[in-house]
Amino acid sequence: METTINTFCKFKEYKEKRVREFIQKYNTFLGVPWEWMLGLCGICILLLLSILAIQWWTNEKIVSFSLYYLVLILIPIVAFTILVGVKYRCSLRVQNVVYVCLKHLSCYESTICSKIELDFLSNQMQDNNKEIERLRCLIYNLDLKCKTINRQIRMNYCKSFICTIFGMSLDEYKKMIKDKIVLLQEKCSYRQSQHKYETDIQLLQEKNKIVDKSIHKIGEIIVDKEKILKNINDDILTLVSLSKNQKGELWLLFTDLVEVASQIKQ
Repeated sequence: METTINTFCKFKEYKEKRVREFIQKYNTFLGVPWEWMLGLCGICILLLLSILAIQWWTNEKIVSFSLYYLVLILIPIVAFTILVGVKYRCSLRVQNVVYVCLKHLSCYESTICSKIELDFLSNQMQDNNKEIERLRCLIYNLDLKCKTINRQIRMNYCKSFICTIFGMSLDEYKKMIKDKIVLLQEKCSYRQSQHKYETDIQLLQEKNKIVDKSIHKIGEIIVDKEKILKNINDDILTLVSLSKNQKGELWLLFTDLVEVASQIKQ
């Protein structure tokens, strides 16, 4: 193939083209559909039979040919009509099997859609897990910062107690109070961020549960490629009227379509 068929849009065009070409191969003779030829042969037979009947009953020659020549013309036309009828019936059987095989192929296309969705959900779950780990690291770092602030506040309390005993100026006292307020505000900000991250983690975990259920649900409806090919092969084998070469062509058509469908990425 000149172009890579990795989307459903491209695959749909490729599938329609291949199936149309295959059906035309068995449904036409010299570019003319078998049903048209069957109708044309039927008209010719009716016309000849009408001429024969009129000449037989009236003994009047509508055409310059005798009854003998008309019968000679009629016999090969009837034989050809029978052949056309057999070919037309065979083409109808081929079309029926093609449509049944297309149903199996559509089932496999649904499986490909499910696999693509499954990959997307798996990647989404991985991204969620990475985000959860990142948030946990942030929470851990903030917790360390809060512990550092707690130690610093305790040290300031000890320092203020010692300074109270040995005396402390008003400016030093104000500065100490201001430092405590800054530390407490910083600690409060860290705690708020921690709570926010914990809430985000809970939301991501809930999303992962929903994604996990979807993954299990999709996994139950996925059909294996080998099973699809087996079903297609079983339907092709039911065509007793087709030769081995014709069955082989039909089998190659759908194995190619299934293989191309398996390459679809989006």
